[in-house]
Amino acid sequence: MKKTIFYFGMLFTLALISGCVSGPAPVGELFEGFEETHYWIAVGNSWKDGDNSLAASTSDKNATQGKKSLECTFKFQSNNKGAAFYGEGFEKYDWAEAIKLHVDAVNPTGTELTIAFAVCTGDDWYWIESDAFPLPAGKNKDIIFDLTSQAYKHAATGWELTGRLNHMDDVKRLIFKINGPEGLEGSVYIDNIRLE
Repeated sequence: MKKTIFYFGMLFTLALISGCVSGPAPVGELFEGFEETHYWIAVGNSWKDGDNSLAASTSDKNATQGKKSLECTFKFQSNNKGAAFYGEGFEKYDWAEAIKLHVDAVNPTGTELTIAFAVCTGDDWYWIESDAFPLPAGKNKDIIFDLTSQAYKHAATGWELTGRLNHMDDVKRLIFKINGPEGLEGSVYIDNIRLE
């Protein structure tokens, strides 16, 4: 009898410990956590289109998984062009079967911003962009972009939000666009990018 109680007690303790340690599993396949060397760039003036990004660098601040995040630094001008930050090298992931893109973003500016995402696909690096969504001040866990939506803009839609993502079997580049009020200077931290 004492052995039985002991074994049940041990099993109960192990169940409690494993429940506390494991927690809920993250949604989607992690394909960028910024823990290793990354290839992310702030567009800045390299495209000569008035972009407001200043730098993209790995940071030890505001990680939502692991120990590092991507610090996206900007200074918004009156042109309302926003700040674009892009990464490459994601072709090995199965974008064609994905239904959602998940990302965490920490906005320490104290001001609500907006965030959109875009991809360049196919041999001609065709640009397709989502609508801009609110990015409140503070930690924003699990922002979800619906990859099946018919609310994307690109050249063929006349830049109206009426199109679908295409050539997702050949994603060349992933871009995040952040925007906010004129004169605001600061950073947003991006982490834990996943495909579902």
